[in-house]
Order: sequence, then C-alpha cells, then structure tokens
Amino acid sequence: MTAGNYTITVKDFNSCLASSIVTIGSYNQPFTAKVISSSPAISPSDTGWINTCLNSEISLIAQGNYPNSGISYRQSDNTSKFQWDFGDKTPLVYGQNVRHNFNKPGGYSVRLTVTDSLGCQNTNIVEPRVRVSSRPGFKIGQLPQNVCINSEVKLNAQSQRIDSTYSVSVGTKTDTFKYAQSKVDTSFIPDDASKELVSKVTIRGFSQNPVVRNTNDLKRIWVNMEHSWARDLEIKIICPSQKTAILHKYISSNGNEIKIGIPLSNRTTSGSDGTTAITRNDPAFNLPGTGLEYSWTNVATRNWRSFTTPTSGFSLPSSDYAPEEPLVI
Repeated sequence: MTAGNYTITVKDFNSCLASSIVTIGSYNQPFTAKVISSSPAISPSDTGWINTCLNSEISLIAQGNYPNSGISYRQSDNTSKFQWDFGDKTPLVYGQNVRHNFNKPGGYSVRLTVTDSLGCQNTNIVEPRVRVSSRPGFKIGQLPQNVCINSEVKLNAQSQRIDSTYSVSVGTKTDTFKYAQSKVDTSFIPDDASKELVSKVTIRGFSQNPVVRNTNDLKRIWVNMEHSWARDLEIKIICPSQKTAILHKYISSNGNEIKIGIPLSNRTTSGSDGTTAITRNDPAFNLPGTGLEYSWTNVATRNWRSFTTPTSGFSLPSSDYAPEEPLVI
C-alpha cells in the first residue's frame, strides 16, 4: 500500500452511506545490518567462512546501519531487536553480541534479522557461514608392551589428507612416563631395645614376580622422620627374599646427642597407665615433632654415623646418605 489519502465508505441494509477519509503515511526508513566481528574471524572477510571445531564456541557481534533515522522516527541499535537463527535447529538467540556451540559437524548458514522499534526489518540478507569440522580419525600402530620408568619412548605421527587443498599437520610433544609408590603413615618409635618397629611398603604396578637385577634401578630409600637420639637406632631394609641391608647401624648409645629431625622435648607427667613416668614411651603424651627428609643411596659418600658434633642437640641435616651396607642384589 502506498502512502496517501484513502476514503472508506460503509453502506448499511437501508442503503445509507457513511464515509471517512483516512490518511496513510509513509515511513520509508530502510536500514541494513552486518556482522562487524566474529571469533574465529570470517576468512576472507567478505565471502568467507567461520571455521571452527566441534563443540567449540564461536562469538558474533552485529550492528545496524540507519541512514534515514530521524526522518519520521528514531532508529538505533538500542531500540532494535537482533535475532539469530544458527541453522542447527536450536532455539533462536537474541542480542547484539551472541555466542554459540555447534555439536554436529557440517556447514551452517547463520541468519541475522534486525527489527526496529516500528517492526521494520533490515533490507539486506545477512548470513555468515560456519564450517564445523569433524573430529580427526587416527589409528595407533605397534607400541612397546613394557616401558621402564624414565626411559625414552619415540612416537612418530603422520597425516593423510583426503583433500589436497587443505593443510593438515601433526604436532609433536615430548613427555615422560613416571611411576611412583610411597608408604605414607605415622609410626611411633618406642624407646625400648626389646621392641622392633616394622613398617611394610607394598609396591604394585609391576609384572608378576618381578626382580630387581641391577642396583642402579633402585634410586633411593626415602623417609621423613624425627627421633630424639639417633645413636639408639638401627634401621635396615628386608626384601621379600629375606635379604637385608643395614641403612643405619647401632654401635653404642654413648656419645654426643644427634637428633633425627626436630623432636619435641620429653616431659615428666602421668603416663597412660596412671603412674608417673617419662612419657617418651607413651604416644598419647609424646607427640611427634617435625620430621626431616632423609634418603639412602649408593652414590652418597657419608652415612649417619659419620656425623659427630661437640654440641648436644645437633639435628642430622636433611640430605642423601650412604647405607651402612651397600644395596646389592
């Protein structure tokens, strides 16, 4: 309908007439819209695609162009509604800045419709195209069945392009496989020569009935420990085959005080049996101090007994130490 004056005439059953003149005005304020930014970017910017991966988010920002705003009424992005149809049968999305994920591979035309305050829509077609890639297929060739800790494994990859016009590359990454087991608990060491403290360490993850055949495979034996008198202790390792190696040998309690870690001072108080006793043998009162880290390894040159000091209260430094008996197979 064009603009102008229109006469509306109404006639009833008695042929009586009534008429009125209606003026139809013209609001000829066409406008356009465009996508001003996208991530990933449209390439090339005028006729290209937005290339993205499956389930990866894309973002779009649109803008209207209102060259006739103000002739009959005001137009702006603030008073217009931006509607997006992403072409994947998902609900329409509204807003000048939008984000979207495609969960199926393929090509999509995204339709943008901008409606101003009087219901007029943009006169141009805005359909940015999106290309969603499928997940690459791959196959694994021959791999080693067993890999030693910290050993090097070389993996070679190559790509096969279905279409020679596309560039496909394979990235490389260097990494190592690490395996570690540890025994973590708190054990009270009694101050009693008639009692022996045993702490078992079970290491799983190896083949059935494995045997360490080279001492170089045993890097170190590590403990976090505190004790008030190192000269009272003898520490040894017992293998499942019952072979033993003494890590720290008991010689005599006589000599300067050498502490393991930073123990708390003993207190004389009521013991758990209700008698007055030094509480060093009562774990309810003799609370643990601060342990330090110690390890035994064949490459170290000094053992625990090589440390002496003229001053009592000396704490053995946290470090690597040599065992009293070499760790041999």
